[in-house]
Amino acid sequence: MIFISHRKADEREAIGVANYLKSKGIECWVDVLDPATKNKATDITKHIISTLNRCTHVIVLFSINTDGSMWVPFELGAAYKAEKGIGTYLLQNVRTPEYLDAFPRMRTSYDLDQYAEEYKKDQQLSKSSLNRGMVFNESNNADSFISRMKTRLRQ
Repeated sequence: MIFISHRKADEREAIGVANYLKSKGIECWVDVLDPATKNKATDITKHIISTLNRCTHVIVLFSINTDGSMWVPFELGAAYKAEKGIGTYLLQNVRTPEYLDAFPRMRTSYDLDQYAEEYKKDQQLSKSSLNRGMVFNESNNADSFISRMKTRLRQ
């Protein structure tokens, strides 16, 4: 499953990216589509971390709205620490923080298609490893995923 991180002001775009990926058979999580995030009794931080841990990949949406967000950098940091296959999707031609240079940058539906293909390869690799009784190493896989994406997008 792919976790889609975004600022509330970009929720329409986040839902659009999720729907695009779902049309390709990929399950996505977006906070605004999760009823638990609207429940006042939910510890939102624990819920976000728990959901992020269930996901294998993350797409972080960046726009002019992202500046000043506290959740987007938090989710990105948690995803990095958890060694997820991270990609950024730029909604506009925006200047991004230098630390984002480590991750592939997507701008178009073609780029999302590349991400989807690499995601599906990772899912197959994970299933294949499990079927052969092998342990799938997410750390090596996250680095490999990011490297493959950068190569595909010529970055």
